Amino acid sequence: MEVIPLSEARRNLTSLVSKLSDPRMEPVVISVRGKAKVAMLSVATLEELQEAKYRDQCHKIFDELDALNRSLAHK
Repeated sequence: MEVIPLSEARRNLTSLVSKLSDPRMEPVVISVRGKAKVAMLSVATLEELQEAKYRDQCHKIFDELDALNRSLAHK
């Protein structure tokens, strides 16, 4: 993943946004004083990440419900 300083991101914001609009592009990390602070990515990539997170959360909930149902069935 590419890491660029905030000053460079400011200077090249238009081209950075244009580049990152393509969901095939890797996110870019922006650093402040040498420390990674934020990441820029396409909205499509963000939506994919959010969907994956919610899918994982749903699987965990269903697994917990399944385990609870099994424990109740054995009582």
